[in-house]
Amino acid sequence: MRDLKIYISLASILFIGYLVAQYNKPKPVDWSETYKRADKIPFGTYVLYNQLPALFPHSKVTDNRLPVYNALESRAGLTNSTYLLLAGSAYIDRNDFKRMQAYMERGNTVFIAAYNFGQFLDRQLKLKTTGIVFDGVRKPNGLRFTDKRLPARRYRFDKQIGWQFFSKFDSARATVLGVNGNGRANFIRFRFGKGALFLVASPQLFTNYVLLKPAGARYAETVFSYFPHGKEVIWDEHTVMGNEGKDVSPLRFISANPPLRNAYYITLVAMLLFVLFEMKRRQRIIPIADPMKNATTEFVQVVGQVYYHQRDNRNIAEKKIRYLLEHIRSRYHVKTAGLDQAFAEMLVQRSGASPELVASLLREIAQVRTGGMVSDQQLIKLHTLIQEFNTL
Repeated sequence: MRDLKIYISLASILFIGYLVAQYNKPKPVDWSETYKRADKIPFGTYVLYNQLPALFPHSKVTDNRLPVYNALESRAGLTNSTYLLLAGSAYIDRNDFKRMQAYMERGNTVFIAAYNFGQFLDRQLKLKTTGIVFDGVRKPNGLRFTDKRLPARRYRFDKQIGWQFFSKFDSARATVLGVNGNGRANFIRFRFGKGALFLVASPQLFTNYVLLKPAGARYAETVFSYFPHGKEVIWDEHTVMGNEGKDVSPLRFISANPPLRNAYYITLVAMLLFVLFEMKRRQRIIPIADPMKNATTEFVQVVGQVYYHQRDNRNIAEKKIRYLLEHIRSRYHVKTAGLDQAFAEMLVQRSGASPELVASLLREIAQVRTGGMVSDQQLIKLHTLIQEFNTL
């Protein structure tokens, strides 16, 4: 008993000492581009989010955790509001844009700051974003606004912030509101009915690192001055977070904090060592028992024989298709209500599969669903395509 107390005391001292050392340890700067409203790291958006009431004093700020389509569908009658979306990539598909266009035509505003706007929006608005370009004389990050009524001020930032621009866009429909030092557009506007779509090619301009500088704060304030101060400001969180954060368990919280995670592992190791030492001291003779028979293989063989004798290939194919679509919805967050061309393009984009593989897979699914009897060859081909897709 005395040895046990000594062991527990030493373990407690080591544990407390480790926690103190971890607490006082200087943390390295996290330069990840998260664009999350709760992140105080350089490229989070904590500062901007908390300044929204000052930027839009007469508007209610609402957090949105739904996809763009669902968020705007639930606000079908809303007018005089602003939808804000900041992300590294904002993949706006056909359905999202259709709902977004109806939202803007009623007199609402959409603001998107991203490097990548998705294939559909690129085609729809003839967009192409480009990174750094030097002309040998000027650095391209001397940003300015084109409105002559504004002060002739240039905004310069380090770390290549603001060097992205629109190398291509529908000039017949777009209005250039801001350019870089080379005169390339980085802030543009498209009119839709009573509302408008504002696009910025560099989302870093609205992060904590930039907004804590006087020039960055003035730049962001000028950008947001273009938006009408309506009834509601909708902050999009779904694009950068997805389902993250909706249900944070204690273990997930510990795993997200390195000091707590390391302390948790040390505690587990200490408990394991204690149990092993106690077992060694108190272990009794354990009678030999016959190992339990593994019936898994026999069960699989029985189920396989049942399906083989029934020869219901259609039933098997339908089950495989159902499991595949569920896998696509849960892993790639792609709606599977309609397996059309838009679905195929989105699946290729998010899964990394080749267009040929996706096209073959959808063709086999269509043949199974529209045809009559499913042959062995059809079932084998469908199984092979699904296996190839699932191994990506």
